[in-house]
Amino acid sequence: MKITHSVTGLPVNVAVALPDEVKTHTGNVFSRTANRFHSASSLFLTSLKSSPSFRHSLMLCALMLVVVAFPHIANATDLLKTQQQDASDTFGLQSSVMRWIYFAEIIISVVGFIKTRNPLVFVGLIVVLLVTRAFYGMVG
Repeated sequence: MKITHSVTGLPVNVAVALPDEVKTHTGNVFSRTANRFHSASSLFLTSLKSSPSFRHSLMLCALMLVVVAFPHIANATDLLKTQQQDASDTFGLQSSVMRWIYFAEIIISVVGFIKTRNPLVFVGLIVVLLVTRAFYGMVG
């Protein structure tokens, strides 16, 4: 506890939170910051190096670095290019899948009209015809 004097000059017992001596810092701001960072990160890094997830992440980063450094390793050929005709035959504009979708939509529209007696059910048929024609045209 430090004794200080009030404005009147009488001593007052007051606890002061400040230290009595001033700390002097050694080195410049950059070296002090680097020392603090190194001491804080060394404990963190030693705990990280022993974890299996860190090893997996390190291996993944190394693999990505290899792919970036040697891009000819990552080249690939289109393996499904020969299957393009089969895909357009199956899912194209003249395909059997499209025919079955149209048949199913017609049956669903007729059943829906019989149950509800609402002619707007057939709007769904038109929407399905237009949407499938557009999307299957993109595929084929």
